[in-house]
Amino acid sequence: MFEEFVEKKIESEIDIIKKLASLSKENILKSGISEFTKNFLLVEATVNLNEEALSKNIEKANKLYFNYALRPKWTLLAYLFNNFESRPPEDIIHKLDYFPFYKFYIDSINSFLKQNAQIFITKNEIRSIIEEADKVILEKLTSDITNDKIKNFFKQIFLLKYNDEAAVNLESEVPFSFLKIFLSDKSYEDLLKKFQIVSGLRDDSSLNLKDIIKILSDKYANAEIGADLSAVSSAEKTKAKTKEDPNQITGVKEKKIIKSETKETKETEETKETKETEAQKIEDKKKTGIYSDELIKAGKNELQKIHAEEKNYTVTDFKINKLLSEKLNDKITEIVYNSDLIDKSKSFSKLESYKTWLEASGHLKEIFKKNEVDIYNKNVIEFINLLEEHFNKME
Repeated sequence: MFEEFVEKKIESEIDIIKKLASLSKENILKSGISEFTKNFLLVEATVNLNEEALSKNIEKANKLYFNYALRPKWTLLAYLFNNFESRPPEDIIHKLDYFPFYKFYIDSINSFLKQNAQIFITKNEIRSIIEEADKVILEKLTSDITNDKIKNFFKQIFLLKYNDEAAVNLESEVPFSFLKIFLSDKSYEDLLKKFQIVSGLRDDSSLNLKDIIKILSDKYANAEIGADLSAVSSAEKTKAKTKEDPNQITGVKEKKIIKSETKETKETEETKETKETEAQKIEDKKKTGIYSDELIKAGKNELQKIHAEEKNYTVTDFKINKLLSEKLNDKITEIVYNSDLIDKSKSFSKLESYKTWLEASGHLKEIFKKNEVDIYNKNVIEFINLLEEHFNKME
C-alpha cells in the first residue's frame, strides 16, 4: 500500500515535468505537481535545473512530505538537526521554509527563535516546543469534540490519499496504520486506545471518516463499522517501519531507495570529507609558520607572562576556566582565539563581566565572526553549551 502510493505519486509528478514545454520556473509553478513539491523546489532553488535534477528533488520532496504528514514531530527533529544535538538558529529558520502546513509547529518555533538570541538552538528545546503545541492541540480537540474538529485534525492524513480536500467526505477511507503513526507521534495514547473498541482492527484495515468520528466521539457501535477489516494481499500490507532519515519514506520499494540513498550517502560522505579536509588545511595553516614549535611555545609563554604583569591577572584566574577541562581549554585557545592569549584574556574578562547569556552570546558572536571560527566544531559547541549552562544558572 505505502509502496504503490508513494511510487505512483513520484512517478506522476515526474511525468508532469517531462511533459512541460520548457523547464522554466513559471511553467513548473503552473504545473499539476503538488503545492508541497512546488514549495520544496522553490526553497531548494532548483526550479530551473535540468530534468534529471528536478526528478531527484521531486522524489525527495514527496518522501519528506509523506513523513511530515504522518509524523511531524519526528520529521521536524530529524530534518532540522540531522545527527546534531544543536544547530544555529539561521539554519533552522531556513529549513522551516520546507514545511508549508502544520503551521502551529512552525509558528511556535519561529516565535521562540525570534525571542531568543542564542548562538545554538538545541534539539530538546525544539522538542519541548512541539510537545507543548501538541498538548494545546489535544485540549482543543477533546474539549467539546465535534465532527469538524476531527475532520480538520486528520486533514493532512486524508490528503495523502485524496490530494484534494474537496474529494474528502464521510465515506473517504485511510489505512488504520496512518492514524496509528500520526497519533503515536503526538503521544496521544488515550485517543489511540479508543480504536481498540473495533474488534479485528489491524494496521492494514481501512477506516472511513464517519467511523473515525464515531470512535473518537465515543458514539461507535461495533455492528455499525463500515471498515473492511479483512486481510489484504501481502503486496498491499502496510509496512510502517521507523526510518532514520526523513527523506527516506516508509514503504518505497527497495530498488529505488538503494539508488537514492547510495548516491545521497556518497554525496554526504564526500561533502563531509571535503569539509574535514578544508578544516584540516585551515588548522594546518594556523599551526605551520616560519617558527619552530619551541619558539612558538616560548612565545606563548612570554605573552602570557607579559599579559599577567600588565593586567595583574593570568589566564587561569578566570572562573570560566573552571568550566573547561585542560584539553578543551587548549582547543578553545587555538580554535576560537587563534592561540592569542592576550585576546583570549580580554574576551574572558568581558564574559565574566556579563550577567546574562544574551550579553555573553552577543560577545561570542563577535569573536566568532572576527576570527572566522568554525561554529560546527565539536569543541566550540561544547564550549558554548558549557557557557550557556553557566549563565542560565546565574540568571
